[in-house]
Amino acid sequence: MIRRVPPWFVAAIILIPAAIGIGWWFYWPTYRRNHLLAVAEKAIEVNDLPLAKASLEKLLKDAKVHEEPRQEAHGQLLYARVLRRLGRSNDAWSPLQAAVQAGLPEPEGRREYALLEAVDDFPLAENALRRALEDYPEDTEILHALAEGCAHQRRWREAEDAYTRWLEVQPGKEEVLLGRGHARLEAGRFDQAADDFRQVLAISPNHFQARLSLAQCLLSDFKIDEAETELLRCHQLLPARSEPLVGLGACALERGDLERAQTQTKEALALDPASVPALTLLGTLYLRRQRYDLAIPVFERVIHLSPRDKQGHLYLAQALAKNGELEKAKIHENLYKELEQVQPSGKTREP
Repeated sequence: MIRRVPPWFVAAIILIPAAIGIGWWFYWPTYRRNHLLAVAEKAIEVNDLPLAKASLEKLLKDAKVHEEPRQEAHGQLLYARVLRRLGRSNDAWSPLQAAVQAGLPEPEGRREYALLEAVDDFPLAENALRRALEDYPEDTEILHALAEGCAHQRRWREAEDAYTRWLEVQPGKEEVLLGRGHARLEAGRFDQAADDFRQVLAISPNHFQARLSLAQCLLSDFKIDEAETELLRCHQLLPARSEPLVGLGACALERGDLERAQTQTKEALALDPASVPALTLLGTLYLRRQRYDLAIPVFERVIHLSPRDKQGHLYLAQALAKNGELEKAKIHENLYKELEQVQPSGKTREP
């Protein structure tokens, strides 16, 4: 006996898939936008900026068509952030403005404005950055901008404070330890700077810059034997780099071995003829030998390569004065004094 299928069952078989299809057809745009947003956020998190940019461009196109202001505001904010990180700060202003007009919350807008402004004008952005930090006290992008901005302005103590606060959020981060070590080195706190560089080397023993900076701390603190050990290791790590040879020449100079110092300095210049530290050391050696006629063109070369090198101006003034060129010497002495007012840092050694 064949059972008769109830009409309601037949209708259900037909209507349920149709209802699911219609529902999915209506939900698909929302699903697509959510998916694009998730892809973009993940890409930003792992710093895949090209993928983030492509996903956000599709998202913003869909959000505008379907009139989704909240999603558009967030998408435009992320798009501005991606463009800023790609180095396209001029292009980032337009999506940031669009995000604000679409209803972006004020703290988020203020944060992105501050970071974007800091790319080209840190002094103008600084107050906004500090206010944004009150809203987001553990925001590493804000702390990075503050640390780098203060360091660029040679405000070493404030840069050190920003790096220290950054390390509280990301303990042991090599980039931050290097930045703080550099700020401390420039401020003349050699022991503290050396501690930062040693922490980096404990993580990455072959980190060339950390070891070179450690050697600079030791040399500045007149720990010549220790500095020489680190510089020899640096030379082994990267024999084509001139900096370790300059440092080794400075160690020889401190010991009074002028011949060895000159040999190593010339080896450094053979690797990098435009090395300002190597040229400065060579000029210093000529001053020690009282060869002012040879020192003058060397320091003129230093000033040509680095016009705001205050030590170069001072040593050139001394060489010119010893050579009887007093008027020229006075010009460079005055330039040194002007630079000393805007770049007060550390001690200038006598040659």
